[in-house]
Amino acid sequence: QQIRNNRRYESFIIQHGILYKLAYRDDATIKLIYAPSKLILEIMAAYHDHPLSGHFGTGRTWSMLRNTYYWPRMKATITSY
Repeated sequence: QQIRNNRRYESFIIQHGILYKLAYRDDATIKLIYAPSKLILEIMAAYHDHPLSGHFGTGRTWSMLRNTYYWPRMKATITSY
């Protein structure tokens, strides 16, 4: 309810119980899953450490994650991981 009624949160939506951040890229709006803080390290491990992920560097990991997920200070988290 707070998200729906507050202009501060107008770039967020809830669909089917999932919180999304709306991002505007290349003249399009995309929905990014708002990652809960308790899952961030798990997401980072899946995209960076998993053998099938190829152990990408910071730039590539950022490029992959930024089109699917959102969390505050995301780039700083990826850089320090």
